[in-house]
Amino acid sequence: MLLRFLYILAQCTWGFPQSFLGFLLFLALGRQKHVWHGYALMTVFDSENAKLKWPGCVSLGMFTFVNVSKNGSADPRIAAHEYGHTFQSLLLGPLYLIAVGIPSSLWALRYMKNRAQYGAKGIAYTARYPENWAEHWGRRAARHAIAQSRMAE
Repeated sequence: MLLRFLYILAQCTWGFPQSFLGFLLFLALGRQKHVWHGYALMTVFDSENAKLKWPGCVSLGMFTFVNVSKNGSADPRIAAHEYGHTFQSLLLGPLYLIAVGIPSSLWALRYMKNRAQYGAKGIAYTARYPENWAEHWGRRAARHAIAQSRMAE
């Protein structure tokens, strides 16, 4: 409980710019499914039924936004990846939008446009900065959560 409080406090102060934008997106998407994913608030949204048409997944401060998968829930790998971005926000604070947000957005646009070519070359979306960094932290947090749940059993 204390760690979640400290996480939220840090995201709302040191990570204020991106958390504020995340809060605005949270409001703009309208009524969607919201769950705590680690210490972050994850919105699992159906872009077809959301007020705001949002094409992909994004992490802004303590808010993560993940498209609903075919089975009606969030893909755990994508949720973990977006959660990894929240650690980048904690580390970089107000520099996050410049150091991660812009490169991530540009890479996402480039990757979507050239998905077939990158796939043929075996280049994954998470192969480049800052996605590889978020992937590393997201997987590490997921392993930690699994280990904690096993210890609790």
